[in-house]
Amino acid sequence: MRKALRKNIADVSRIDEFDVKLLSLLTSQGTYSSKELAAKLDKPLSTVQRRIRILFENGYIRKRYEVDYLKLGWRKGVLNVYLKDGDPESVAKKVLQITGVIQVSVPLGDSDLSASVVYRTNEDALHLIRQIKRLPEVQSVTWTEEVLSMYATHPVIIDSLSDAI
Repeated sequence: MRKALRKNIADVSRIDEFDVKLLSLLTSQGTYSSKELAAKLDKPLSTVQRRIRILFENGYIRKRYEVDYLKLGWRKGVLNVYLKDGDPESVAKKVLQITGVIQVSVPLGDSDLSASVVYRTNEDALHLIRQIKRLPEVQSVTWTEEVLSMYATHPVIIDSLSDAI
């Protein structure tokens, strides 16, 4: 059984048209059971289940649960961090240790780091900003609050993948 599994993983070394269609449905706003996906894609259930498993095992997709902080009464914001010195990755690791920080990215663009944060009050937000500003590598921090979050029903990357095949 283990040999067959490895063979299946090796067989899908790149994304094909079926994978693109499958990814498109999996990342759309609708949630589909494997049986519904098989019907939509006109493929056997076992094929759909195997391909989803292979996509997970190869790291093309991952499952992640997301807390709806706004629904729980929390506020959500983004802190843009500008560095005066230091390696962005090492500073990002320090920022992640601060309570209330849920994600840190190293973006291309204006700021050196972008931190997604949650807090209940303006004072909590100011406390987060002060903690980050205390890091010796940090020059300044700007802040924006998320008031609405929407997701694409058909992620753009899927269209790009389809065009490349």
